[in-house]
Amino acid sequence: MKKVIWTIVLLISVFYKPFSVCASESCSKNYEKALIQVCIKPINDPKYLYQFETYNKNIIAYIVHYLTSMSLENGNDIVKATHVPFVWIDLTDECGIIESIGIFDQDFRNKDDFLYAGYMYQEQNYYIQQDEYDRFIEFVDSLKTQKLLFKDVPTNDVSDWAMNYVEHAKQINLLPRWNQIDYKKDISRLEVCQLTDNLLRIKNQKISDIKKYPFDDTEDKAIKELYNIGVIKGKTETEFFPYHNITREEFVKILYQVYEYMTNNSELLESEFDFADKGEISDWAIESIKNMASLGIIKGYEDGRFDPNGTITKEQAVVMLQRVYDLMK
Repeated sequence: MKKVIWTIVLLISVFYKPFSVCASESCSKNYEKALIQVCIKPINDPKYLYQFETYNKNIIAYIVHYLTSMSLENGNDIVKATHVPFVWIDLTDECGIIESIGIFDQDFRNKDDFLYAGYMYQEQNYYIQQDEYDRFIEFVDSLKTQKLLFKDVPTNDVSDWAMNYVEHAKQINLLPRWNQIDYKKDISRLEVCQLTDNLLRIKNQKISDIKKYPFDDTEDKAIKELYNIGVIKGKTETEFFPYHNITREEFVKILYQVYEYMTNNSELLESEFDFADKGEISDWAIESIKNMASLGIIKGYEDGRFDPNGTITKEQAVVMLQRVYDLMK
């Protein structure tokens, strides 16, 4: 969604219970309905003025997850704003009680001129990062346009073999809070970009100002930054398809591009290419797969296949990203 950078105040009414991600039937908080009203510009244009309503509990759980993943900092000096742009979220529970969240425009900058938004919960004010608001707006737009569909209940389950990697990824901030969900499910192109961009940030890699950006199907900051440094490409000249699942060879290509960027090393490593299905690997991915295998970042399946066109789960992606992180120590 095209929009200028703005800051916001998030005003939340007094909740009857704290938010919780209802990832199972035993969840103590059951929301029956979510109504989100967005007014980015006060004009009759569905791109900037729209309403999204859902009774789908899977979608509602993801909405709640996004809201609860925001990091809060003390903001007692925040003053409520009353003008556009704004977002208003009403969550209705099984007893008919409505919990309302309002997002309003405001200008907050810290001493380093870093852009912040505001968050008020039970009459307490906090700051949240502007990026968190921007991600939420794009998330809501993807729900409205049905680019993003949730057919399954969200979970926090992690496979035993990946548990230590996931917990360590949380500790080193490689895995942001909004990505801490659905570890066993296939990861999207958008999520890969968000995790990869986060890897660059925690490794203190300088990312230049965004000067070019061709995609009209996403405004995600991570995608913009990775495109700007040559790490990613779109499916077409103007479309990135952020909510499509990423293939294994696409993911490894991104991994190697990031490794090259961080090390400034594009030397091809000497390695035997022995995957049983190497003939199925796209020409543009061969070098990346060979190098990542040589570095011990990727491995094939027990039957010797790499499965280049198969999908990859979030926990698998986290493990490989963490291997790159460890390699850069």
